[in-house]
Amino acid sequence: MPKQTSIPSLESLDPGTLLTQAQAAHYLGKSASWLEKDRQHGKHGISFHKIGHNVRYKVQDLLDFLNRSRRQFWRPDDEPYV
Repeated sequence: MPKQTSIPSLESLDPGTLLTQAQAAHYLGKSASWLEKDRQHGKHGISFHKIGHNVRYKVQDLLDFLNRSRRQFWRPDDEPYV
């Protein structure tokens, strides 16, 4: 049986760590092409670094994006849930 390796959570990584596009896509639950389209159109505003021909995403920038994207359902206590 092959040994399974666990992938650390995004929050456990150093905020300054640079991730590849594939790694960033994995942590966001998106495809690499989704990130490419976002870089071209800037719809979600995920910051990235271009180092030569390589694109890298800083862990802190991904965490910031996730926090900006967070939605929470809220309902006053006195309103019945239907």
